[in-house]
Amino acid sequence: MQFEELCAELLQSMGYTADRQVALSSQRRFDFVITKNCAVERVVEVKFIRENPGTLATLRNVVSRVKSYFGASPFDQLLILSCVVAAEHKAWLFKEFKLEIWDREDILGHAEKSRQLQNRFATFFKEQDDAAAGAARRSLSDPIVTDGIVHDEETMQLLPDPRGVELSQRLADTPRGKRGAKLYEALILDILEYLFGDYLLDPRIQARLEDKLSVLDVVYRVGQGHPFWETFTRDFRARVIVFECKNYSLPIKPNQLHTTERYMSASALRPVCFLMTRVKPHEHTELAAFGAMREGGKLFVFLDDEDIYEMLRIRDVQLRLPTNNRDYLQNDPTVVLDQKIYDFLSRMPR
Repeated sequence: MQFEELCAELLQSMGYTADRQVALSSQRRFDFVITKNCAVERVVEVKFIRENPGTLATLRNVVSRVKSYFGASPFDQLLILSCVVAAEHKAWLFKEFKLEIWDREDILGHAEKSRQLQNRFATFFKEQDDAAAGAARRSLSDPIVTDGIVHDEETMQLLPDPRGVELSQRLADTPRGKRGAKLYEALILDILEYLFGDYLLDPRIQARLEDKLSVLDVVYRVGQGHPFWETFTRDFRARVIVFECKNYSLPIKPNQLHTTERYMSASALRPVCFLMTRVKPHEHTELAAFGAMREGGKLFVFLDDEDIYEMLRIRDVQLRLPTNNRDYLQNDPTVVLDQKIYDFLSRMPR
C-alpha cells in the first residue's frame, strides 16, 4: 500500500529502523515496530482513511479497534492516519483511548526535513482528495431532503456561529454550591440547547429543590431524524429524557443518586437520567448506578464539567460544516455520550 510505504520512509528519515509486520510477545503482527539504537521504542499501526477530515464517529471506531489490537503491549503505541484530525477530536480520542495519533498535518510536519518526501506525501494526499471529491460530487447530484423539504445544495445554510468557547468560560466562572445554583441552572439549559437543541425538544422544568443544590430537573422529548437519539430511546424504551443538575463542590454520593432514582420509572417510559455534575462522582456512586441499572433498568449517565467542555469543543467543530454535509452527523457530540454509555454498560457487573 502506497501510504504505508511512505510512512515507512518517513520513520526511517526520522532516524528509526522500521521493521514491518513484526510479531512481539503478544503474537500480533504490527504494521511497524520501530527501533533506535537497537532498542524497541514504539509499535505502530497505519490506517488509510478515505474521508478528509476524518469524522469523529469514524475516528472513534478506528482508534478503538487499533487500541484493542495493541492490547497490553509494553511499548509506546502510535497510530498514523492519512486524514486530518481536528485538534478537538484528537484531544478527546487521546483522553479516551490513551493513544498517540499522527494525522496528515503531523506527517507533513515530521517530513519537513526531506523536501522530496514531503512533496510525495502532498501529492499522494491531493490525489486521494481529488478522487474523494469526484465521488462526492456524483453522490450529491440528487437533491437533499430534510424534514420532507427538497433543498438545492446552494440553498442550505450554516448553523449559527459556534458558541462553545463562550459557554465553556461561563461554566468555568460559575461558582459551585448554593451561591452558583441559579447561574448553573440557566447555563445548563443554554448548553443543552446548544449541544442537542435540534433533537431534544419541548423542555419541561420540574422544580425539586430539597437540598437547594439540585437546582434543575428538566425533561425533554426526542425529535426524529438523529440516529443516536432514535436508537437510544428505542433501546431503553424512553419517551422522555431527564437531565438533573447537581451543583456540588464535592463528588456526589450514593444517597444523592438514590434520591434522584425515586423520580425515574421504567414503566412510565422515563428510565434515563443524565446527571450533570461539577466533578466526577464518588466511586461508590457508580456502584449504586450499576445497581439501579441491573435491578430496575434505570440508566444514569454522569456528565461532569470536563465532559461538557469536550462536547462544546466538538460541537464547535461540527458547526464549521454546512448542515447538508454528508459527514455532519458523524461529527456530533453524541459520539461522546455513546462512548460513555458503552463504557458504563461494558463495565457493569452481573
